[in-house]
Amino acid sequence: MRAFILLWAICFLPAIGQAEKWQLGDLYSDAYLTTWQQKYQPNVQWNFKNLVLGKLTTAERQQLGEVKLFLPLRGESKLRDQPLQFYAQGQNIYVPVLSVRFFDEITQAWAYLWSNNLNLELVSDYLAMLKYRNPADFPGKRFPPPMQALGIPADAWKYDKKMDDVSQEALKSALVWIMAHELGHIYYHHPGYGPGVSRLQAQQNEMEADQFANNIMRRIGVAPLGMVHYFMSIAQLELGRGDFKDAASWQHYLKTEATHPLTAQRLKMMAEDLRHSPEDFTSEETSQKAAVQRIYYVAEQIEDIAAILENPELHRLIVAIGLATDLQSLRKHKRIQTQFKADQSCVSRDIAQPFQGLYSGLYEHNLKTGEKEWLSATINFRRNGPRISARYNFGAGEGQLTGNLFKNQTLLFDWQWGNSHGRGKLELSEDGRLSGQWGYNNKISGGGTWTLCPQP
Repeated sequence: MRAFILLWAICFLPAIGQAEKWQLGDLYSDAYLTTWQQKYQPNVQWNFKNLVLGKLTTAERQQLGEVKLFLPLRGESKLRDQPLQFYAQGQNIYVPVLSVRFFDEITQAWAYLWSNNLNLELVSDYLAMLKYRNPADFPGKRFPPPMQALGIPADAWKYDKKMDDVSQEALKSALVWIMAHELGHIYYHHPGYGPGVSRLQAQQNEMEADQFANNIMRRIGVAPLGMVHYFMSIAQLELGRGDFKDAASWQHYLKTEATHPLTAQRLKMMAEDLRHSPEDFTSEETSQKAAVQRIYYVAEQIEDIAAILENPELHRLIVAIGLATDLQSLRKHKRIQTQFKADQSCVSRDIAQPFQGLYSGLYEHNLKTGEKEWLSATINFRRNGPRISARYNFGAGEGQLTGNLFKNQTLLFDWQWGNSHGRGKLELSEDGRLSGQWGYNNKISGGGTWTLCPQP
């Protein structure tokens, strides 16, 4: 996963407190959600009746009694502004339309990028942006929904069968699993979360409901593929250890405010259960061998999410990525690809105006161990006389720099990426290459180097 190649940045990120609260209950208007309520209602109710309740044994049905499913526009009370919340109260299960629509767009965005061999990490960047950016920074002083933010046509699914098939499979399997999970809470008479329910008991309740949902999926005979997207989204949006300045603050939050945060232990148990008998999930699949491999893939991806949850420093990196992400960076769908080497020359060509347009090359950083690491990078310059502005990308949001050009060949600049900043210098060579150093805060060197060539 991308986060593991960027651990160097953590050394320079300041300690952070709890992330600012963000409001997403108004991501969609009432009229818009009402329209989608009418579209989702029959399909969700059919899946609940036939694929969840329909797979229960007679004894389970008798123990459960009558259970009803509701699709309110949004969750109630504190859940109103949380776009991935599904819950049970008494004998009722609530599937807010806000949560369904938001997750539907997340799966469509991922499927579109996957189908077109584009940068899948942009979905994670978007979620981090929602958590750590201020909605006042965006048009209308509100966050845009996923498809709009990523610049993906709303009707892209009509012209891309692969995208439509994959996104629908992810959405449907996740919703069926989630409804089965909430039904598990009712089946086991879990008391909910609040005074008198310890964190340990809450986690045990969650894992028990997870097991119940997995067993329903076994009876259906399909893999819960959408759970990767769901858990990834939850891990990005909910508060985690990395959002608190120290372990004591995190523990205080868990004891006083958190109800049932997603934990690494819970995800590991989920992955272990999937691997236990993967063939149980494949009875409805055309190719049993391929289906088993998909189960192993899902388990591996869930474990990757668990690894991030266990590492507070990786959470802190997500903060920087969120702060470094905006609409302009989200709409650059292509992956950074360059085979440029540090010692190679640029392709000889006439350069009418250096420090203008697109350059690509290598972004080098110095590790605390004294070692160096290189990342592929692109930078897009704009000139206004001697004044230079640019946006650069090395695979984690985008940074920005501004500076002044001296004698048309030396650029002194200030840079900012997320919540890190510093200074640097770039020099123009005869073959058109730009090379130089950068440093943190007021230093002009010490952080690493740039080596860039102009692109046609």
